[in-house]
Amino acid sequence: MNSNTILCSLCQISFSKNTRISTIKRHFEKNHANAYKQINQEVQNNQLLYTENDLDQVKLINLHIYIANKTNSFTTYW
Repeated sequence: MNSNTILCSLCQISFSKNTRISTIKRHFEKNHANAYKQINQEVQNNQLLYTENDLDQVKLINLHIYIANKTNSFTTYW
């Protein structure tokens, strides 16, 4: 294997370092469907979701980020 390739850890097929993620995704969906489903499920299970109770806090944080970007000042206000 040369330095311009990477290997699939499950079947050792080689991909160029320039291979797009969509190609690798299709490879996993077609050749390693169970592993692909398991990884996707783990990612979805680990995502943090906002609840209705978090909405005001999220809006406040977004407002502070917006103000910081507009004024180029990253002072925190809480």
